Amino acid sequence: MQAQPQEEEVTDAGNWARLAAEVRRRREKMRLPIDLVNVGGPTEMTVRKIESGEPASIRPKTKVRLERALRWRDGLVDRILDGTVTDEELAEVEVRECKWCSCHEHAPT
Repeated sequence: MQAQPQEEEVTDAGNWARLAAEVRRRREKMRLPIDLVNVGGPTEMTVRKIESGEPASIRPKTKVRLERALRWRDGLVDRILDGTVTDEELAEVEVRECKWCSCHEHAPT
């Protein structure tokens, strides 16, 4: 039996303070709780770390979950961290059909 490879954390030399502020701003604007699990996002503990600007690394899977929960385009977390994101990109809402029905309100697929 082959062991499953562990997902590696990616260390990003980046703007963690900007990511923290943008995640908090977006979450509050969307009136989402800090625990984003119910909308396909990371756990409360992970969101708290991100919003505090603490992490020096983030797993790829966590980035995807965060982007989906906040309805950001794929790759936006990396663009925030590397300083190439625009205000227009941050204002966009990625519309994705939910996995339970045809609405765009529930957790994205």
